[in-house]
Amino acid sequence: MAFIFVAFALFLGGFWLSGCAAMQDLYDENGNLKTETVEDIRAGASFVKGVTDSAAARSP
Repeated sequence: MAFIFVAFALFLGGFWLSGCAAMQDLYDENGNLKTETVEDIRAGASFVKGVTDSAAARSP
């Protein structure tokens, strides 16, 4: 279980470092998150929830 959280933290760290240059692509001209960005965040959250639920179901 701890491995999943460490892997997720490393993923977020890599996303943050690689995404700094692309941050301007996440927002529209009014400074709001684009619809595609929100959908990507929700898809990522759904994936992480599935992984953690699966790991929790398998642990004794």
